[in-house]
Amino acid sequence: MAEKTKTNKTKTSTAKTKRKTKRQTAKAASAQTAQSVRSAEPTAHASPVAASAEFVKDNAVPLTLVATGVGLLAAKTVNGGDNAVMNAAGRGREGVTSAAAQVTKHGRVIGGKARDGVQRVGQGARRSVAGTQRIVATHPVASGIAAAALGAGLAFALPKLLNRNTPDKS
Repeated sequence: MAEKTKTNKTKTSTAKTKRKTKRQTAKAASAQTAQSVRSAEPTAHASPVAASAEFVKDNAVPLTLVATGVGLLAAKTVNGGDNAVMNAAGRGREGVTSAAAQVTKHGRVIGGKARDGVQRVGQGARRSVAGTQRIVATHPVASGIAAAALGAGLAFALPKLLNRNTPDKS
């Protein structure tokens, strides 16, 4: 019998604990709700202008997007969509398209001129090589002497050119 009484006491104390926990949770929730209601209400001494300014400051981006959308909608619907804003946008689009076409045209012209210049340089180099080969084939001794003189001149000038870029050791 003592065992049965102990079990009843345990059940009773568990039920009391649960009720107590529920009451504490309910109190905390109501206190939190009251706090959030108090913080959402503007204070009595704050002016409506200050409250509005704070609202605008806190929601600047969404308000800007809304204002932009309303402005564009108004601009589009004035005079059935045929207004200065839409006409200006069309003219701007046409101007950009025209400028892009001109840039493409001038780019092709400049590219063609550059290609022609490179071709002329290549042709000149081929003529120079052909002329040098013809001279070497017709005058081998003179070509050898000229090559030796060129090599001697480079051998004489190269050390001076290399030493000119190094600091003096004096």
